[in-house]
This record gives sequence, C-alpha cells and structure tokens, in this order.
Amino acid sequence: MKISCQKWEVETVTRIGKKFNKTRPVVVTISTKSRKIELFRKKKTLENSGIYIKEDYPPNVLQKRKELQDVLKQELNSGKRVALHYDKIVTLRTLATMDLTANTENKNKRFMSKSPEHVEVTNTSKEKRTKQALRRKN
Repeated sequence: MKISCQKWEVETVTRIGKKFNKTRPVVVTISTKSRKIELFRKKKTLENSGIYIKEDYPPNVLQKRKELQDVLKQELNSGKRVALHYDKIVTLRTLATMDLTANTENKNKRFMSKSPEHVEVTNTSKEKRTKQALRRKN
C-alpha cells in the first residue's frame, strides 16, 4: 500500500477471536478520518495478497446491512446505481443527472459581487493623519 503512518495516528490494534493455529482478524482504530479514507482508497492494491480491509460496524448495523442486501441486489439488477452506506441504500448520481444539475441555476451559490465602474478612492483618514503629523513637526 505504501502509506506512511505515524504512531500517533493509530489508536488501538486488537485481535478478534480465540487464539488457535489459524489466522485471526485485526481491528485497527485510526485517529484521523483522512488517514482512514486514504487506506480505503488504496485497499485495491492488496487484492491478491491475502489481506483485505473492511469497515467494522456495530452488531445492529450489521443486521440491518444483511437485510438490505436483497433490496440492493434488486436495485442493481434493475439498472439503478445504488450503494450501501452504513445502514442505508443510497442512490448514486449518474453522469446524465450531473449534466442536468449543471445546466440548471443553483440557487444556493453566492452571486459574484458587481463593482461599480467608476469608483473614487479617497483616503481621507490617511490624509488627515499626514496633515496632523505635519502640524506637530512645525
């Protein structure tokens, strides 16, 4: 994966299950969200190495995800772009919907401020200070 990780970024490392002669999964807790995202983005480099990375969910979320797997497969087979995020099925935006939203005017964005064409710049406060300084010297 070639990701440099500092000691302070890893909070805990624990093995799950009882100690036998077989390999056990390891739960790693990382302190920064950015490092976690980086690890999940580069997990494809571990495909043929026998090592895999998965997110650890609480038992109630795992149960909900199992229930949603059938619904997710039906949605995918019908041609929709959907994904399972945490314990919800989320519809992903397609290129066609992105183009439609790009053409419509977004009301939430700020408008660029328009400056007047002729603006007189006056430094009255600066001029007053220089006049006062000149008076004090004389």
